[in-house]
Amino acid sequence: MRKKILPMALVLVLVFGAWLADHLNGSSLDVGDGSTTTGLSNPRKGDEIYYLAPSVVNKSRQPLELVAVEPQTTDPGMEFIEARLYPAPPRKEGSWLAWSPGSGESSSPPTLPSKPIGGQQIAPESTLEGIIYLRYRVTSDARPLHSSGVKITYHRGFRNHSQVMDTIYEVTPPTNR
Repeated sequence: MRKKILPMALVLVLVFGAWLADHLNGSSLDVGDGSTTTGLSNPRKGDEIYYLAPSVVNKSRQPLELVAVEPQTTDPGMEFIEARLYPAPPRKEGSWLAWSPGSGESSSPPTLPSKPIGGQQIAPESTLEGIIYLRYRVTSDARPLHSSGVKITYHRGFRNHSQVMDTIYEVTPPTNR
């Protein structure tokens, strides 16, 4: 009887240890301590708009792989299309917070090279190289429209984990063009 209990106890300890290590992997990103609000007032129904996602920082001592970036909630009338990784703009230009038609072509995300989010690696204790834009389509004339929270899903350990960064993206009533 004793010979059966010892291997079973060892298996339980190993399984619990693996679960605990994996469970603690769900807080690898630095999600910041506040909310960022970015708004646009120009877009019309049918326009595509882009919002800059918060910086993604891997605060753990192990690399992680991004799986997806998407809004946590989005109002009807604002359709999420995709998130993509873009090279960081030259230092002198800084980063562009939001882009919509009429903002100028020099910083237009559709004209810049980009990569899919899935599969992007973030080294231990470092920031993702590049910037992430979330792309939406305005499908309503109703205003204001909001999208809140950026949900980042990444693979680390034995499974995928998700964390939400506090943000609010807003489409306000159009200004006169």
